[in-house]
Amino acid sequence: MKCIYQSIITALLFVALLNVAEAQRDRQFWFVAPEATDQHGELPIFLRLASTGTPATVTISQPANPNFSVITQSVPANSITSVNLSSFLSIIENFPANTILTNGLLIESDQDITAYYEIANTFNPEIFPLKGQNALGTEFFVPAQNLYRNEVGSAAFDIVATENNTVVTITPAVDIVGHPANIPFTITLNRGQTFSCRSLNTSAASSLGGSKITSDKPIAVTINDDSIRSGNAWDMIGDQLVPTPLIGTEYIAVKGLNNNERVFFVATQDQTNIYVNGGANPVATLNEGQMSSTGITGTAAYIQADKPIYAYHISGHEDEMGDAVLPPIACTGSDRISFVRPGNDRFSMMVLTQAGNENNFTLNGAATTWSFQPVPGNSNWVAALVNASVAAVPSGVNTITNSSGLFHLGILYNYDNFSSEYGYFSNYSSMNIGENQVVCQGTSVTLSAGNDKTSYLWSTGDTVASITVAVQDTYWIEAELYNCTLRDTMVLNVNEVSVDIGEDISMCAYSDTVFTATSPNQQLQYSWQDGSTASNYFAFDTGTVMVTVTDTIGCTASDTALFAYYPIVDIGADTSFVCDSITFLIASNLLNANHIWQDGSTDSVYLVTSNGWFWVEATDEHGCISTDTLFVAFVNSPVLDLGADTTVCPDQPVTFDATITKGVSYLWQDSISGAVFTTTDPEEYIVQVVDTTTCYTWDTVNVFNFYVPDSLLEDTVILCDEETYLLDPLIDNAVSYDWQDGSSGGTFTIETQGLYSLYVEDENGCATADSTYAFYLDSPVNWTLPPDTTVCWREPLLLNAAQPFADGYLWSGYSSYYGENDPSDSTFLIRLDGIYTITIFNECGEVNHTIEVIQEDCSCDPFIPNAFTPNNDGNNDIFKIYMNMECEILDVELSIFDRKGTLLYVTNSIDEGWDGTFNGVIMRPSVYIWQLRYTSINASGVLEPKLKAGDITIVR
Repeated sequence: MKCIYQSIITALLFVALLNVAEAQRDRQFWFVAPEATDQHGELPIFLRLASTGTPATVTISQPANPNFSVITQSVPANSITSVNLSSFLSIIENFPANTILTNGLLIESDQDITAYYEIANTFNPEIFPLKGQNALGTEFFVPAQNLYRNEVGSAAFDIVATENNTVVTITPAVDIVGHPANIPFTITLNRGQTFSCRSLNTSAASSLGGSKITSDKPIAVTINDDSIRSGNAWDMIGDQLVPTPLIGTEYIAVKGLNNNERVFFVATQDQTNIYVNGGANPVATLNEGQMSSTGITGTAAYIQADKPIYAYHISGHEDEMGDAVLPPIACTGSDRISFVRPGNDRFSMMVLTQAGNENNFTLNGAATTWSFQPVPGNSNWVAALVNASVAAVPSGVNTITNSSGLFHLGILYNYDNFSSEYGYFSNYSSMNIGENQVVCQGTSVTLSAGNDKTSYLWSTGDTVASITVAVQDTYWIEAELYNCTLRDTMVLNVNEVSVDIGEDISMCAYSDTVFTATSPNQQLQYSWQDGSTASNYFAFDTGTVMVTVTDTIGCTASDTALFAYYPIVDIGADTSFVCDSITFLIASNLLNANHIWQDGSTDSVYLVTSNGWFWVEATDEHGCISTDTLFVAFVNSPVLDLGADTTVCPDQPVTFDATITKGVSYLWQDSISGAVFTTTDPEEYIVQVVDTTTCYTWDTVNVFNFYVPDSLLEDTVILCDEETYLLDPLIDNAVSYDWQDGSSGGTFTIETQGLYSLYVEDENGCATADSTYAFYLDSPVNWTLPPDTTVCWREPLLLNAAQPFADGYLWSGYSSYYGENDPSDSTFLIRLDGIYTITIFNECGEVNHTIEVIQEDCSCDPFIPNAFTPNNDGNNDIFKIYMNMECEILDVELSIFDRKGTLLYVTNSIDEGWDGTFNGVIMRPSVYIWQLRYTSINASGVLEPKLKAGDITIVR
């Protein structure tokens, strides 16, 4: 079994990378993927995204499927990116038939891109070029083939809606799943919802060609014919359709290499006459939805119709088939197309252009010599089938351009010499700025005429490629493309929705009212703030009332109103405890109301002098009546005593207890709660206590610290030689002393170096402690500097004179560069010969030291003479290398060459030399070349390989 093999990376054969046909380049694409049978192969599946000269950010979503996680993909400039959708197969393939599904894909980009869906299965491959805006419409007829049966699978077409409440009417040409032939039926789809129409059997007669699809809002349609059989080969074919406004009456199909090359046509109007190759008599007269076909005997076939038709070309290699929905030739095509040849197998190009353009092609920048033939019946067009070598069209990206006009390009690739791939590149429409639209007020719409035209004129007066509009109107565009004037018109209707629920409402408490949503619009859905959906709303609670209405196309409007109750009388909490008082005044919150108290009094306030229940009835200015009741009880305030102020030693904790009978709340000055409070800080402390009657009291207490000195002893004691020192603590009221050695005297004499500590208690019982360290400081005599020394030339020497307890240093001597040394630092960097002196001093004396530094050459560079006299007179008879005997020399190799590069002598010993002979022959006086390789220690003391070369002259 032969099968077309299309699992080539990123559907490269068909993807135009840079400036593809306008019909395929866009920023928004709708697509519904067909079901491929798993009996022949359905995986993997990819979405191939190709950018132009600008990087793009692309999102992939399923608007009708809230569970689909939006995919965001970056596409670098002038490149192809593949998105593997295999894991989403079950929610992308439009299966089962006759069921409303949520499988529609929406691809959106911030820059112009092309997009292709690919079934990349080895045995059942196919690609579906997405046509962007050109794929959207409200009327379609299905083109198809009716000569070849399905080996497995069946024919189908799939629909995706782009707006909510889209009514779609389908008239199938044959019996399909759930519906009989030629009987229209209607479905309603929301944005992103899909529907599949599938033939009932696999016979050629079950072709869906001629089926009609209409809708009241834009939809997109995908066709496919799974695993059609020709000879011993079968495979899926399919494409995305364009609507009837984008089809035409003239088509040209360039013949490929298939044994069964045919063009199928579907009529969209009754009494459509179809002519082939300029013939005077029609080859077929078709009514709406009828289908016919013709073969291609020459280079191309020219098809004419007196009314718009679909033309569907079957091509390929031998029995292997591919398909393309052809664009009409009037004012269509591209002037630059880039494509990818996926390998080195047979590769052909089907090129179509207007006569006069054929000599202006370049392929990858080079002029072409293709053999064009006039199209039969239309000498204004020429066509060529170019069987391209790998040298002419190498594997990878290739670009064809024409400098004088537009052209169409079909590509055939014979994978592995048996599987065929067919791709067709062209502008699918002369001009399409979109279907008529109804949008919500405030919504803008961008109308694009494509970026490839030479001039633009909109009904708004704009002269750019695209405009953004939001006003209801009829918009038209005229654009020039080469010698063609392109036109299109689009009607934009703006749907305005409004709603009114009336003014704000205030009422007496415990009443209710009805808010009614009124609108001039019909068929609205209502949503109130509590989720209710009636047109009326009963308000029971104060607050904001809001309703949102939505019409049948999703436009919304909202209105709000405030519902409030007039205030009711309030005389305070239900129970009031009056603390330490003989009178209590109850006040109403309603100042402008009429009041009646329990005793018949009518003031807005009431004076209470005893325990009891009290109530009032109030009638406000709106006539609303409300009442409130209060119980009053007189109680005594609690008593609290924290005690007298206190003085303690530093850091000694003090605890206060504020507990009282019936105390329920305790609050201290630093917001700490609780009856018991402990502190070590001297300051004022305040506590407030509330009891069960809500009466409160407070008390204040102060904490002070006895004075205790911070330090008793000097920080450090420095003594010279055998000096002693008396430690006398800085405290007047001490009653006990405890020194580090256990002695208890009021003073202590230091006689040795070490740590001395003291613990003291004063007359208040407060304790404190301190310590000091005594140093016996000798004169600085310990010496770490070297004696006079010799160092290598320019090798730095760092002198370090640091000594314990030194107070300072002073260097003298010319060291190196200005500012490199600090004369008062303990170290000194020497780079030059000279005499250097250091003075080290502290409180007990100073010491001086002098050092002389001499530098010598420590390098290991050899001495190499430039001439010698090999005349056996015992004087300078040998050419050899002379090296410092103290240097370590390793890996020696001395080589001698003549001027022609002949090696005359080589040795690996530093002690050996050349006697001026070669193979026993005395060399003539001349100049010879020497080369010396060796390893020696560099100035930093590191072994490194070296290479030297020069010349030596023999003198005789």
